[in-house]
Amino acid sequence: MGCLLSRLLFNSLPSLCHILVAGLDSVGKKTVMCRLKPDILAPAENELLYYRWVTVDIIPRGNVLVECVGGDEKYRRPLYGLFKQSRNTCKKGILYVVDSSDRERIAECREELDSLLDGDQMRGVPVVVLANKQDLPGAMSVEELEEELQLSRMTDRLCGIYWTCAAKGKGVSGGLYELIRLVNQSQQR
Repeated sequence: MGCLLSRLLFNSLPSLCHILVAGLDSVGKKTVMCRLKPDILAPAENELLYYRWVTVDIIPRGNVLVECVGGDEKYRRPLYGLFKQSRNTCKKGILYVVDSSDRERIAECREELDSLLDGDQMRGVPVVVLANKQDLPGAMSVEELEEELQLSRMTDRLCGIYWTCAAKGKGVSGGLYELIRLVNQSQQR
């Protein structure tokens, strides 16, 4: 069943699909990346701000380049520009990681997402929000996060939200597969 689903999802995948894993600091981006590519050891705290690799073993058809931009805002924002510039060379998608238990920074999460999606070169790029750390007490529900991030106002792109607990390995691969499905669907628009 899994092989059939993979074939259906990736038959129309472009030759290169560029996925950006983004979000505020300390939301679980490094853990998400390690779950997507488990044979890579997690870097030590503050060891890497930016890293990339081709995840051929995750995606059975085509190449998917998964990049993660981490660290402080002063490092993240300029690196988002590199992702935006590659718009014309391949299909893109964004996995936006949110700490579901951090209610104090939800407005900052929304502003960061808005900033990332701003500009003509980002119009139509699909987004899947990974509602991470759902196992923690007081975590916002997927519905609450959808409302707080104002995802319903994103009418120029396909958008979804996915429940995850990256530390336990739950939901991360499903979120990636959902994003690739949306990338394929946006190609057909």
